[in-house]
Amino acid sequence: MAISIDGFITKGLKDSSWVSKSDWEQFYSYINVNDAIVMGRKTKDQFDADEFPVEGVYNIVLSRNPNLHKNTDALCIMAGSPADVVTFAKQRGYKKYIIT
Repeated sequence: MAISIDGFITKGLKDSSWVSKSDWEQFYSYINVNDAIVMGRKTKDQFDADEFPVEGVYNIVLSRNPNLHKNTDALCIMAGSPADVVTFAKQRGYKKYIIT
């Protein structure tokens, strides 16, 4: 997680402009060695349309909003517990995943 020196994650909605290029490169290097990325809906919303779904990995998004739920070749938006995510990932054959 990229955290500013004063302990903040963002300055506001959809604002990660303070994250350095090096931070983003490291983030994507972690993603590229995994089968899937797991995130909450607010983290998904933080990604711009250009960056979501994250390429190269299967995207699993947790959301309690049933209107957002879907399951495609690139992503699954679902409700559930961490155990549910692990079960889902195992059923799809994913062994390594990163939680953001």
